Amino acid sequence: LHDALPIFYNPLWYLSRVQVAHLLGKPVFIYASSAGPFHNRINGVMTGHILARAARITVRDNPSLRELVSLGVSPDKVRLTADPVLNYPAASAASAPRGAWHNIVVCLRHWFDTINYLPVRVVNALQVRSAENTRNYERFISSMARVLDFLLEDPAAKITCVPFWGERDSRVHADVARRMKNPGRCLVLRETPSAVETNALLARADLVLPMRLHSLIFTVANARPFFAI
Repeated sequence: LHDALPIFYNPLWYLSRVQVAHLLGKPVFIYASSAGPFHNRINGVMTGHILARAARITVRDNPSLRELVSLGVSPDKVRLTADPVLNYPAASAASAPRGAWHNIVVCLRHWFDTINYLPVRVVNALQVRSAENTRNYERFISSMARVLDFLLEDPAAKITCVPFWGERDSRVHADVARRMKNPGRCLVLRETPSAVETNALLARADLVLPMRLHSLIFTVANARPFFAI
């Protein structure tokens, strides 16, 4: 819960659901969330007012806890917890890392597709980007294509691109693959696997290039070598 981009849509989207629950007289429990920073004072005031009525809140980092308390949420209501993904045990398929990077998993995400005052969902669906974001995205895609081609210089290496947010992420993987010299050894998954399947995929990797937070958490939990983006 933040207001980085877009400025108003993110807090309104999530807080509206909480407010509806309040209006219906339903108790609200916020589980393992994060909060802030809020750059717009109205968003901070609105967040504090609505979340102060929750029965209990757990957050996954100390800055979020301090942010909510500073916005007027009672310290007695807020507790620190861990990210839910840490509840997944290391997959049984996990083995000691080998010296060679033959099985490589890549988890990129959509980026450079934010416009002030428009939801990311809308911007991404219409594939609308500013001129600057278009240039940045092209540089990002080209750079990642060169990195993956470098990894595939080992003839035994293969790459699996795993999306964590369906088409949003798989579109990025497909754009990278189209720029590669060796796209034939780069498998782009179109649909997001289940959490259990994702955990197993990452557990078998010799190297992971995680960009999304939860891909990094799964990777660390399975003690796999990684290079975070």
